[in-house]
Formats: sequence, C-alpha cells, structure tokens
Amino acid sequence: MLPGPSHVHARRVVPAAAGNGPAPPAGGDAGVVAESLLIRRAGTVDLLKVGHHGSRTASGDAWLARLQAKAAVLSVGKINRYGHPNPETLERLARHGIAIWRTDRDGTVDVETDGRSMIVRGKGRTERYDVTEATH
Repeated sequence: MLPGPSHVHARRVVPAAAGNGPAPPAGGDAGVVAESLLIRRAGTVDLLKVGHHGSRTASGDAWLARLQAKAAVLSVGKINRYGHPNPETLERLARHGIAIWRTDRDGTVDVETDGRSMIVRGKGRTERYDVTEATH
C-alpha cells in the first residue's frame, strides 16, 4: 500500500506490460503524488497505460520524462460525466512526444511486440514503433 492520498483509487497500482527489462509500476488510478513515490523505481517503457482515465492529475511531467514512452493508452468512455481525458493531460503527453491511443476514439487497442518493434492497432489505425534497447 502506498502512502499518500487516502482515496482508495490513488493507492491502486498495476504493473506495466510493455517495457525493455523490468517493468516499472504504472498507475491504475494513481496521480502525480503516487507517481512521485514510484519514480525512483521506474525505468523507461515503450507503452504507458495512463492512470485514472487521463484525469488532470494523471501522468505528470516528471513521470513522463522518466518513462520516455513511445505510446500511451487512455481507457476512456465515449461519454463520461467527468470529462476524461483532461485536456491538460493530453497536452502533457503531446509535449513529451507520446502517441496517444484512446479507447473512446480508437476502440479496443491491441498491442503486440517481438522485442524489436511494437505494433499498436485501433479502429482504423495501426502504428509501428521501434522499441529496441538502443532507442531508450
């Protein structure tokens, strides 16, 4: 259990699935406070699952700089009363050069990798990313 905000969602952490070497933790519903506690343990990743549906406090600049992800997936409903993903979060991802994949626009996002490249597929969209060790 992480110290920090008492809100139960902020304490949830899931492992990242697509990194070179050991996978760093990626926030389930963790925001910048939880990220700041995890950042020292994190390494680079190829694919980031953005925490808390891309809320305003998800995926801060320091976290994104540390992870150096090529692409990010945001699990978002087409119509949600919270306004996710937050425009500030989308701007942060873009500033860090991270390709954005959103389930509200791209539908189911499929990812496959052979350790040298990563192919991400969504509704009407497919992109290939170089994920060799030398790129990080």
